[in-house]
Amino acid sequence: MRSLPSTPDVNLDGIVAAEETAAAVAAAWAAGLNLPPIVPNAFIQANADGSAYQTRTPAQVRTSLHSIPFTEVPFVEAWNNNVPGDGTDQTARLQAIIDKLPNGHGNILLKGDVRVTALNLQSKHNIRIMGLGGLGTGMTQNTMLRTNVGAIGGGRVIDARDSFNVSFERIWLEAIDKTTFDGTLLDYGMITTGASYMHLTDCLLICDSSAAGARGMNIYGATQGSYKDVAFLGKAASGLVSMQQVSGVGFCNVHNFQSCHFKGTNGNYPVQGSGEGLTFQSCNIQAGADGLGRFWQASLSQDFRGVNILGCTFYDPLAAGNEWIAAYRGNGLNVIGCRFGGRGDLGYAAAIRLAGTTGGVHGVTILGNNFEYCNPAISFAGNIAAGTHAREILVASNYLYGTTPNLFGSAILSERLTIFPNHIQGFPNAFGAHFNLLYAIPTASTGLGHGDIYSNAGVLTMVT
Repeated sequence: MRSLPSTPDVNLDGIVAAEETAAAVAAAWAAGLNLPPIVPNAFIQANADGSAYQTRTPAQVRTSLHSIPFTEVPFVEAWNNNVPGDGTDQTARLQAIIDKLPNGHGNILLKGDVRVTALNLQSKHNIRIMGLGGLGTGMTQNTMLRTNVGAIGGGRVIDARDSFNVSFERIWLEAIDKTTFDGTLLDYGMITTGASYMHLTDCLLICDSSAAGARGMNIYGATQGSYKDVAFLGKAASGLVSMQQVSGVGFCNVHNFQSCHFKGTNGNYPVQGSGEGLTFQSCNIQAGADGLGRFWQASLSQDFRGVNILGCTFYDPLAAGNEWIAAYRGNGLNVIGCRFGGRGDLGYAAAIRLAGTTGGVHGVTILGNNFEYCNPAISFAGNIAAGTHAREILVASNYLYGTTPNLFGSAILSERLTIFPNHIQGFPNAFGAHFNLLYAIPTASTGLGHGDIYSNAGVLTMVT
């Protein structure tokens, strides 16, 4: 029989001593925690000087995290700070929240109907004003930042000039006065440097006053703005989006409008003025209650530079004599993949008007658009001798449909016009032509040879 191996001696006294020491240390540490009595469904939070712990209810914890005091977390529930959103004027109380944000930045959460007369956000940085409304625009919004002011002599309600990253999200912005309001509802314009990096997301902006000087949003002198899922609605005599006065000088830089909705009225263009690096992508533009189709009217005094209108829809004109796009002077205009719609019984006019004032228009690409009942699709203006005409124009792969689907109006006023095939429905084998008009089009065939183009009483004719 084999014997079991011997077991080495174990120092039990040492193990017991070590365990007793650890237990004593743990007990001493626990005693120093100063824990409060256990309360059901409560949290433990250190007090202000860090000397002890205290019990806090969920409501008290939410208050600490969101609203009070300002010096802890820059996220403020306005209704917990004297801005109840009950439809009364809350200018002073909302201004106090803005002015007390630590280091001039933070998030302000609104609910209900907040009324203001004048809100000063000048030179503020990194402030976001958010509503509790759901995503989307229109009546689905239930957070309003509105004003009752009327004639204010060209003043502004929300003044965010020279600011950086002052943004609005899920907010209904409105100038309620529809007759005498003559100011700017939201001003991102310039005092010295201009505002920059502003954002509007899931907002509704209404400025329905036809009084001279009424504007929805001013971005004159502003740069790097982003506007997504925003509805711009109303008469706004000086523009729902005002890049400048149409007769003014200077412009804005690098603004992107994505999936926005524009609806002006009374013959006023929702977007007015010139800018640099502007993009309107997947936007929807609707004719106003007066039936006139209007979208963008460039400045008469300042060039636009690099404007992209991509994949947008233009619809519901109920009256004749329209120009959705009036590009008077500038360079670098791209209209690509858009749909322009009209009604054949109304004699719908030009969808795109090019040139007509000092400097004219240079470098335009009109590609892959759908023009329905537009007569013509593209209208030229200006004077070649005076240099107010359009030149360096590429027109290709567009589709025209209607009673008189004319591609051009007054093409004789253009220069260096390149045309690739365009499809014109209703005319057998009418796919447009593929040719270049390098210079001004002659008005008679005198001195021309085979294949040359001239204007015969306004109709382009080829010498055969």
